[in-house]
Amino acid sequence: MPKKHELEFANFILRFGEDRKLLDLVEEIVIPAFTSDLERMGGESRHFFQDVRLVNLAMESEIEQSEPVIAVVGRYIKDTTVQREQVYNNDTDELIKDDESLRTSPSSIFVLVLNIHRLLYFAETKYAPTLTSFQTTIRHFLRAKYNDYMTTLYEARSNLRITKKQIYSEYEPPNLEVIPLSDDAGISQFIDRYDLLKTAQISLVTTNNELDNAGLLKQLRQSKDAVLSDITTIRHHSTKGLSKGGIKAQVTSAVSQGNAKVVLKGKDREGNKLEVTNDTFKIRRQIPDPPLTLNGIVKKCYEQFELLREAGAIRVGELLDDVSDKIEQIRNHRDL
Repeated sequence: MPKKHELEFANFILRFGEDRKLLDLVEEIVIPAFTSDLERMGGESRHFFQDVRLVNLAMESEIEQSEPVIAVVGRYIKDTTVQREQVYNNDTDELIKDDESLRTSPSSIFVLVLNIHRLLYFAETKYAPTLTSFQTTIRHFLRAKYNDYMTTLYEARSNLRITKKQIYSEYEPPNLEVIPLSDDAGISQFIDRYDLLKTAQISLVTTNNELDNAGLLKQLRQSKDAVLSDITTIRHHSTKGLSKGGIKAQVTSAVSQGNAKVVLKGKDREGNKLEVTNDTFKIRRQIPDPPLTLNGIVKKCYEQFELLREAGAIRVGELLDDVSDKIEQIRNHRDL
């Protein structure tokens, strides 16, 4: 459960097969997945988005920007019922059976920066829906809008005697990974907790428009792309213990841009099993006394992101040239 008023950061990696990325179908599938009145049911909980809009963060922020920064922003709500079975009576020192239910609708605020596919995720309330829950929900919505778009294409080409199967084979379904951005200092501290680090696994995922600049990862990603692999995994293992210094260097390089998943396994100084993932050392920032409006919170979150980026705590790799053109198209189309 994220703490109230806690801000997290993640890489929002969305692909539609090998050739199409987030921005290639942003108007057809991605934006509709956020802006349509869709819902996801999970048990007794109803998940949905509210107050979704596109904004130009370059116009909203006090930090000077030379180009438009387009983001999808909104509120993610988990409408659910909390039930209790018993309460403790302080006067009689007894547990008393007492079935009661209470409806509650905690929320988080999301800011998806389309230029660099980074997600800013703010826990607006106590028991706010988690980043993992957000990922499950937007995956569900993306798939729904993907199917709608396939139907639209099929109907538009009905006179060409093309089957729906052919349409689906031309446009692969959405594949989404939401990977938390990690803190270098946090990575080092957690690795130091190991007395015996037995296994380190690093899985490279396919990015949107971003290139890895680190030497080792650059070579591995080139090998990965050469064989059209969605995920390529490096696994180090030693029963005697891996070099913590060497693992620190590789893990820090791998997760600095949010383009890799990491799992570390071993034992701590007390002999207990210790497993660490990206989620363990993700970057978190508290925003005390946040603004009361959605726009105010979005602005505050983006300013925090840019400050961390300027300080080098958050890194964004080199982007491909066509990103600026696509962002400009969105800006013009949406009058941002």
